Amino acid sequence: MQPSSRPVVGLATAGGPAERAVLRITGRGAIASAKEWFPFGFPSLPNKREVITGEWEWAASSAVEVQVLLFPGPDSATGEDVVELHCPGSPPVVEALLEQLHGAGVSPAPPGEFTRRAFLNGKIDLTQAEAVGDLVGAETADEAREAAKVLSGELGKQVQAARDALSLALVEIEAGLDFEEGDSQDLQPGEVDEHLARARVALEEGVRVEEKRQIEAAGVRVGLLGLPNAGKSSLFSSLTDKDVLISPEAGTTRDRLEGVWNLRGSGFEEVVLGDGPGLGGVAVDARDAEAQARSKEDSWDVWWLVVDSSDADAQLPSPPEGALVLVVFTKADLPRQVSNSVVDSAESMGGSVWVSSKTGKGYKALAERTSALLEHHATGRTRRLEVLRRHQVALGEALGALERAEQISESGEALDLLAEELRDAGRSLGTLVGDLAPEELLDLVFSRFCIGK
Repeated sequence: MQPSSRPVVGLATAGGPAERAVLRITGRGAIASAKEWFPFGFPSLPNKREVITGEWEWAASSAVEVQVLLFPGPDSATGEDVVELHCPGSPPVVEALLEQLHGAGVSPAPPGEFTRRAFLNGKIDLTQAEAVGDLVGAETADEAREAAKVLSGELGKQVQAARDALSLALVEIEAGLDFEEGDSQDLQPGEVDEHLARARVALEEGVRVEEKRQIEAAGVRVGLLGLPNAGKSSLFSSLTDKDVLISPEAGTTRDRLEGVWNLRGSGFEEVVLGDGPGLGGVAVDARDAEAQARSKEDSWDVWWLVVDSSDADAQLPSPPEGALVLVVFTKADLPRQVSNSVVDSAESMGGSVWVSSKTGKGYKALAERTSALLEHHATGRTRRLEVLRRHQVALGEALGALERAEQISESGEALDLLAEELRDAGRSLGTLVGDLAPEELLDLVFSRFCIGK
């Protein structure tokens, strides 16, 4: 499988307004061809690692300063020339630059194209390519750390060590098959055992690497986060039918409470809701301070940011970084007092729902919006579990073939049977790292990436 040589471009930073945006181009000879894509008068680009700054006219009589970072292949992330354009992160500017590049012949990059080219050009193996997606989608620090280890090549090194040992064993076995019994090249019993032992050590270490990456597959969980007296406990009690102590006094909820919310017909029959102490207010005592600290450490699939819509001084709580969130304005049966700025901030975070724990108003919208977020979350988790299972199956098949080979070697059975088991082990490992992976598998792996990765 050869990578396409055509140049492609994609936005490598998040969409939307930002201080800076990065447009990434990759392709064979991209640096030399860039003069055909860049505006007239832009400084020439040397074929070496360099940073060039110039003016780029993105609209009539309107120019912005663009820094161009050059990474000649094959010593680049993709193994091809890489050209990065660093420009102001204004969406109209970014869109205009992309349109100009497309018009000049640089194709839009499909999802995962940069990682795919890195794989096809031998810069990373398939386990490392998958780890890019796992790292991006990691939900916990532990998941991120273990994905980063695989991305750094920890699993790939063990797989390569096992493949090397299997290859050396096969060389000796096939040399023995080429000579008649009693010849100088005839193998003696146990002669390949050292290679088999090294292959086993490497494979078992690879299995340990994967075992550390266990991904939590438990039921879906939604956490309620809000300032004291935002209406969290009333909402929690109404949805779960659990009696909780509700009081206008701060510090009433001291411990995390969990209950089941039935989302019938949504695909998520039972959702675990978690209510903890209000965050952001001044702790009323040491116990309340400890409870608030514990609540910040809780891990949930989706966070509801609960805000009292009848409070003119209400503020949005700060969610954990990277969390899936839904803003829930409570007490919708009372006159609205929450400020427009808070409502606008909620909209910028993806929208909100307005509910009343007394009347049930807004509960249908709450269920629909939460189900959509959980579906997004479940899809990412399922994909990561599929990657983990693929690795485990391949390593298990390789270990199984190795065990059969060890038994054949120990019993002194025919060498051709021993050789075939070692080939089976090698094929499993070749599929794992992508050397023997079918095109359909590669398409599936890389289609799950976002554009720019």
